[in-house]
Parts: sequence; structure tokens; C-alpha cells
Amino acid sequence: METQDFWHRVLDLKAHYGGWKQLVQAIKNETGWETLNRTTVAVRWAKNASARAKWAIERLEAKQQRSRGAELRIAEPKTLLALPSTLSCMDTDGAGSYLQNRYGVHATRVPVETGGEALTLLSRKEVDVAVAADVLIYSRAFKDCLPLCAISSAPVVAVARRPIETPADLGGIKFGCLKSSAVPELVDRARRERGIRVGALVGYGNLRELTKAYRDRKVEGIIAWDLVIHEVRLTLGASARPATLPEHLFGHLRQGVAVNPHSADPRAVHAYLDALVELSKDPLRRITKVQLATYFGVKNHSPEELRAYRMSFRIHRVNLRSVLKFWTQELDADWGRGGKMH
Repeated sequence: METQDFWHRVLDLKAHYGGWKQLVQAIKNETGWETLNRTTVAVRWAKNASARAKWAIERLEAKQQRSRGAELRIAEPKTLLALPSTLSCMDTDGAGSYLQNRYGVHATRVPVETGGEALTLLSRKEVDVAVAADVLIYSRAFKDCLPLCAISSAPVVAVARRPIETPADLGGIKFGCLKSSAVPELVDRARRERGIRVGALVGYGNLRELTKAYRDRKVEGIIAWDLVIHEVRLTLGASARPATLPEHLFGHLRQGVAVNPHSADPRAVHAYLDALVELSKDPLRRITKVQLATYFGVKNHSPEELRAYRMSFRIHRVNLRSVLKFWTQELDADWGRGGKMH
């Protein structure tokens, strides 16, 4: 690769990624390039690029080519904990989604009410990827739903009209929750594994119904994750007192990703996982207040205000078996097309 030809390729990639900052970050995501800076790429590589630099550019080009034209259907519930996945496939200004612009993958977002609905569509091969609570993904209740990774987590907390000092106090309280959340599964798991019981748990279709049930004393408490509890307290004021519920009691709501190995294109899955790694790094800076309201129904907060709530976005609980399965399928497809391993 001659210097001039190499530099033209760098400029093409810069245009593709939307600027020097984005291009440098894409290279830094590769192992061994974590300390790369803009000056090195924009100035030094223009004059004299090492063989290692040329290899890095070839690798980025290969990423584009191998996934270009692939398609991915993603079923997602309307929860902020799905934010990294939503960012990968949403297109609000007609300029194309992140997956389309970075990897050439045509992504279709299929909005659903619950993670269970997303996994049902996945098991029927009506979508290729489903975002749902990992307690549902690992329940084995859905056929052909292969766990890929977790993308976010938030502690389960509560409000109640009476003090909760010990787990035994939960037994006399009738709680409400959102039917669309994984709270029922987490409460049931706590009962089975640790003998922790609540008096009753009633599911409601949306936050308005749940808040009204608490206000009208149809339930004595609410179990949910931090942002939902805050919305209830914002509506009801001092009457919604926080309960002293230890975070380990019901654990964390973890949002995960599952794929159907029989319908998903390995190239698209590879690109999607790459996108999740990048988009899970401070995803709140990538979304606007209007988008929060449109995609998640969050109308009372700006992205900056949401930082006050306990939710963590990061790729964790990666299922290496799934990753290797799709990586192997992708390599087999490359060799079948007469390609080479990048």
C-alpha cells in the first residue's frame, strides 16, 4: 500500500466515520491501539505510516466490507435500559442508523411492550435479536434464544407505606409493579432461592396505572428500578416514602441481548456487538430530550438529569460460547466466498 493510496483510504474512512475523533476511536477499539491519538493519525500517518498502521486501516475496511448488505431485525421493549441497542438502530433524521453508517448493516427496530414479547418473536424467527431482562433470557422458556451479553443494569428498589426493616416485613405488604418489567421474575427467584416472600405482587400496564393504584391504596408498596420509583415519588410527593429495601434482596434488573442462531446473519451480529461495545460508553451523551420522549416515554428529564439515577451501561456477562459460534460461522462464510481471514 503506497503512502498516497494509504492516505486516500484514511480520508475515506474519516468521511465514513464522520470525522477524525470517530475514526481514531474506531481504531482505539482494536486491541493494542488504546493510546492512539488524533495527531498520530491526522499528521504522522499522512507523512509516514508504519506497517502496523496500514494493518489497522485494512482491518477497519474489512469490517465494513464483511457486514455490508447484511440485515438485522431487533425487537426491543420501551425501556431506557435498552438504550445502547436503541442507539444502534434508530434513525430520527433520515441520515441512517449507526449500524447502517458504520457497518453497512440494514437494521430494523421492532418495538414491543415487554422483553417476553421480544423473546417470543425471536423464538419464532420473526426477528434476529431480542433485548430483554437477562432473567428471562436465561430462563430457557424460549426456544432458540441464545444469550449474547448484558448491556445495562439497575438496582431494584421500593416505596412502601410502612417501614421495611427486615425481609420478614415484606410478607405483610401488597406490592405493585409494572407487568412489562422483570420484577415478577426477580421476586419469584428470591422466593425460590432465598425464601423471601412478599404479601402479594400485582402487575399494572403502565406507570400511570401503577401510580394511581398506590395513591388509591389498592397496593401498599411498589417494587421497580430507581427511575420508575423516582417518577412515582415525583407524582405523589411525600406520600411515596422510600422503603429501606436492601439492594441485594431482589438484585438488579439487567437488560440483555439474545440472538437466534438459525435466523441471524453472523456478519450483522458481529457488527451489532461491536456497536454495543462503543455505544455503551456514556450513551446518555448520544441522545436528545426529544428522543428520550419519543423512544422511551421519558418526558420529565433531560439526558444530563438522568445521570443522577442508578443505572449502569456496559457490556458484561458476555456469553463466549455464543460469540465463538457466530465468529466461526462468519469465518466459514468468508472462506466459502473465497475471502480471507481478517
